[in-house]
Amino acid sequence: MKTLIIYYSKKENNTKIVAHNISRILKAEIITVERVRVYELHKYDLIGFGSWISFGKHAKELLRFVEKLPSLHKRVFVFSTSKNGQSAGHLALKEGLKNIDCEIIGEFSCKGEWRLGIGPIGFVFNRGHPKGEELMRAQGFARSLMEPLKGELT
Repeated sequence: MKTLIIYYSKKENNTKIVAHNISRILKAEIITVERVRVYELHKYDLIGFGSWISFGKHAKELLRFVEKLPSLHKRVFVFSTSKNGQSAGHLALKEGLKNIDCEIIGEFSCKGEWRLGIGPIGFVFNRGHPKGEELMRAQGFARSLMEPLKGELT
């Protein structure tokens, strides 16, 4: 089974770190949302979409990308990093994926380092996250995706 992970990450690279941990288990290719070639998405059996959560939603860059996609008819998963580490902010992305005929087979979220302020002035929340235990959970999540697809793995 050919897998792709599409992510958007900035500053602390929290989402990039999680994407790489998931990809190790799924043996997935990884690409940033800015570099995706839409015409190549048909080659993949499973596609992951992830970014940080801000103001209760995934990054607008990822949401806009999904909004512009043609109907994919793919199995997908969603992941994120956020201040609170919860997946409540996945709703907009999941709706966008359903609108392009995708089947969502899983979702994952964990804490990510988050800054409030400009430059050296401000506050840092969750310094050093995602950490080891969170990355192990990301890998466990990837394994859970593989279980129902065992017969299709190549």
